[in-house]
This record gives sequence, C-alpha cells and structure tokens, in this order.
Amino acid sequence: MIGLRLIPLLVKAGYVVGGMTRSAGKAEQLRELGAEPIVCDVFDRDALIKAVRDFAPHVILNELTDLPDDAASIGAHAQRNARIRTEGNQNLIDAARQVDHPGFWPRPWHGRYPRGPTPKPYWSWSAPCSPRAVSC
Repeated sequence: MIGLRLIPLLVKAGYVVGGMTRSAGKAEQLRELGAEPIVCDVFDRDALIKAVRDFAPHVILNELTDLPDDAASIGAHAQRNARIRTEGNQNLIDAARQVDHPGFWPRPWHGRYPRGPTPKPYWSWSAPCSPRAVSC
C-alpha cells in the first residue's frame, strides 16, 4: 500500500488527506495514518465521481495499483493491475474532470491516457500548495 508511506508525509506537510481504498477493513488503518478514509471501488465510475465530489480535493494524486503484498505473486496479478491502469485510471480522470480541481498528479507509467484530452498536470513543487489532497 503506497499510502503507508505517502499519507504521513502529506499530513506532516499540512495537507488534509483523503485516502481511497476498496476495502472497508483498511479504513481504520488510513485513519491511523492521518487520512480521511474514502471507501470506494475505482471500477464503480458513478460512486467514484460522487466520492471525489464529496471530498472536494484541490489535488488528486493518482497512485492506483492492484498489486499483491507478496512480490512473488506480481505476475499473477498482471491482468488486474492492467485493468486498474486503464479502466480505473480513466474513471479517476473522469471524476477529476467533473470537479473544480487545480491539479491531477498522474501516477508515472509508460502509456497514454485513454479517451479524451490529458488532464492538467500538477508537476511543479513550487506551485501553490492546496490544503486538500486525495491519494488514490
């Protein structure tokens, strides 16, 4: 879970962080890290759009993955991770486009954004900081 390292850094920097997970069982762990838990399946496009609207982030950090905890099983999860990198990413981009947000920080990957224009990147560390960020 990328959020285990990322969320505490964002909270320490003064951000209000929403951490998204599909598993209700991980909500308490997100809360302990300092994030507001957002339980949502990225493949449920309508629920994702509602979750993003409800949290109203200023920046979305796309850290979507579907990788197992056991590195030896990564190959067996290739199809699932590929789906989250395409369909899941598209749903998150669609959700970002439906709210007034200053930035979308895409997860680095080697590929193209599906359907539609690439969302506005938020790359500059010197850009004004927003108080609300969601890590997906």
